[in-house]
Amino acid sequence: NTFGIMPQPLIDTQILAAFAGRPLSWGFAAMVEEYTGLVIDKSESRTDW
Repeated sequence: NTFGIMPQPLIDTQILAAFAGRPLSWGFAAMVEEYTGLVIDKSESRTDW
């Protein structure tokens, strides 16, 4: 909002995962763990940037 522009391209990984046959409720952390084996620290999931 500060600059009045939207980042491009903007990709919703949850919607793309649903198109690939995953449940719509599948979250980003679960997706990362499934494909990379890495566990994301969710303690900062609601950080105010």
